[in-house]
Amino acid sequence: MSLARIKPCFRFDSSQRELRMLLEYVKTRYSIGDLCYEDKRIINPLIESFDSLKYIGLENIEGTTGKIIETQTSDVRSSCYYFSKNHILYSKLRPYLNKVAVPDFDGKCTMELVPLLPRTGVSRRYLALLLRKPQIVDLAMKEKTGARMPRVNIEKIIKHMPFRG
Repeated sequence: MSLARIKPCFRFDSSQRELRMLLEYVKTRYSIGDLCYEDKRIINPLIESFDSLKYIGLENIEGTTGKIIETQTSDVRSSCYYFSKNHILYSKLRPYLNKVAVPDFDGKCTMELVPLLPRTGVSRRYLALLLRKPQIVDLAMKEKTGARMPRVNIEKIIKHMPFRG
């Protein structure tokens, strides 16, 4: 494969400067996993101390904006994930709906939302904006399984989804 196909705007025969620019371009590619990791702490629904936590389902997150709507404490009796105000919630179900939320409270969520914890020094808001980018949504759709109710393979997204810093 010709190097010219990787970044067509570079002409490799002209100068060392352009080659250094290409190398810098390649070095600034990261995966989502460089910025965050999954923090799936399952809440046992039979433990009463979790009843007071606010619950977020997919229906409580507005697509594209990530705005959290109508949360309330809930006596959900199915397993949930715990999240804190340090997490980002990423919907693995129907990724084209682009549901990425930045909660400002501790709570519990459906297991269709994955709590992501930003690494030290990474802004939650930046990470949420990055995950909402159309290019990231398109890449997530390429990694989906299922036709009627597509789901993202979150492990592939975290480990292998590239973006340019």
